[in-house]
Amino acid sequence: MRNKIRKLAVILFWLLIWQLASALIETKILFASPAATLIRLAELIGTAEFWRTISFSCLRIGAGFGLAFVSGIILAIVSAGLPVIRELLSPLMKLIKAIPVASFVILALFWFRSQNLSVLISFLMVLPVIYSNVLQGIQSMDREMLEMAQVYRIGPVRKIRYLCLPSVLPYLESACSVGLGFCWKSGVAAEVIGIPASSIGRQLYEAKLYLLTDDLFAWTCVIVAISVIFEKLVMAGLRRVIRRFAGGRVRVRRAGRRRGLLEKGNTWRNEESRAPAPEIVIEGLRKTYNGRPVLNGLNLVCRRGKVTCVMGASGIGKTTLLKLLTGIEKPDSGKITGLEGTDIAVVFQEDRLCEGLDAFGNVALTAAEGTPEHEIEKALGAVGITEGRGKPVSEFSGGMKRRTAIVRAVFAAGSVVLLDEPFKGLDGDRKRSVMNWLSGKLSGKTVLFITHDETEAHSFGDDLISLN
Repeated sequence: MRNKIRKLAVILFWLLIWQLASALIETKILFASPAATLIRLAELIGTAEFWRTISFSCLRIGAGFGLAFVSGIILAIVSAGLPVIRELLSPLMKLIKAIPVASFVILALFWFRSQNLSVLISFLMVLPVIYSNVLQGIQSMDREMLEMAQVYRIGPVRKIRYLCLPSVLPYLESACSVGLGFCWKSGVAAEVIGIPASSIGRQLYEAKLYLLTDDLFAWTCVIVAISVIFEKLVMAGLRRVIRRFAGGRVRVRRAGRRRGLLEKGNTWRNEESRAPAPEIVIEGLRKTYNGRPVLNGLNLVCRRGKVTCVMGASGIGKTTLLKLLTGIEKPDSGKITGLEGTDIAVVFQEDRLCEGLDAFGNVALTAAEGTPEHEIEKALGAVGITEGRGKPVSEFSGGMKRRTAIVRAVFAAGSVVLLDEPFKGLDGDRKRSVMNWLSGKLSGKTVLFITHDETEAHSFGDDLISLN
């Protein structure tokens, strides 16, 4: 209530300034008073011509914005994927931004009818704003989340819905907010110069021509009001549609090739987890960064169905080894066998969760096809996450996020699991209970376990490897 009173006071203050200015000037032909403007506005609203004029300008300026909105998004997506297109469009977008609206209008009058001039000008003024903001949003996407999507083989629709849109949406909202103001200013300016019949611009031109100051002020108030209403409607609709699409409930993929089975004791397991887990053989693996060798001729065997624990000092190449096994990076030389056609689940060193989704949604996003939802909820409860639904993981503690990432890896399809310091941030009884739970869930799978903790290594691993 205090905020509303404050805003009302500000409006009343500027209305008072307006009234004082008109009283000082004392010439209606030069400066119309608020009362005269309001009276003329009431007269205009009662005429059919007023509503025809509003409809004409709204439809054309709105069409220009809509075309720029769609074109800007499409061009940004293409430019993000094709650098050559981005280079070609860069000078064009800068040129459009730099050229004055009046120059565009005069040039366009040679090729377009004045009735459609506002469509073109609104389009040109908004296009660079939408394009540059959406492109920036795409380029700022978290690379680690894209790597997670690659490893878990998240489909393109889900990737766009749950990873891309949440990243791009703030940039798109900002672009629309700025672009809506531009499109109305430029669109009306185009109408003032082109003077199409039944347009707001023509009304402004005639008001200036015949010195109808109260008409000028009244139509200016109409422009401001329509611009504000149009912006609020578009922004509200955009947020409602996109956020509903991007933040909707995540469902487990329907059963297909990767079916889930109920075994003895009503325990659910992936079909792939019943198949023999592969043996991973690494021979002569080399990887350098900026000329510095990180892995230099590594030979390693991860036994089938066993947990191979890899230890070593920071920077020795443990996380690099994980990235090479997942295919995120390619080795300089050497060979990895045993992973051909095999799905891999990973607990990364970072949590790499979709912050806008709840714990259940993060697990369901990558879960094997046909996974029963109650099994996911049961697993989350087993690791101490009682708020699995409804609460976004952005509100979770570090330990809760870590446990969510562990559950996600358990329910993903595949018989190979890579763990990069999975128990980081867990302490005491919680850590021991999660380790015991995870050990049972990974039974029969080939596991590579990276850790700095010798206690974890001896209690969790079957084979112990030290890199040096």
